[in-house]
Amino acid sequence: MREVVTTLRYTSITEEMAHAKQLFATNDTEFTVEGIEEIPSLREVIETMVAQSLREALVNAYKHSYAKRICVSFHYDEEQLIARVTDNGIGFEEHMTDHGNGLHSIRERMKLAKGKASIHSSPKGTIVMLTMFVGKEEQR
Repeated sequence: MREVVTTLRYTSITEEMAHAKQLFATNDTEFTVEGIEEIPSLREVIETMVAQSLREALVNAYKHSYAKRICVSFHYDEEQLIARVTDNGIGFEEHMTDHGNGLHSIRERMKLAKGKASIHSSPKGTIVMLTMFVGKEEQR
């Protein structure tokens, strides 16, 4: 774990959302971000794990969902930060999530950051929810 963490390049959530906005502009997908101002100041390693998990979820949506609308929302309530990626795409069969590295890596990153990821999909879209306990040791 320590080796993985020390080789990570810091990635900010704000920068990741700016990149996503540019990405979705290339395929005319309506992309919105809500509540980004609610994100507390996190340690770099924790923020990087969340940002990279968001990137993975958004790249999956871009490549596979055929969504017309994608929203990332953030909510912070003094104890936990919740980041939620919602799309109105075609979804996928949830039992297939262990076959690719993308969704598995989201779960692993969040586990390393002492958080959790839940992924729910249906033919009406997909929701990826990242929940991060934000105690004093996770904050800067």
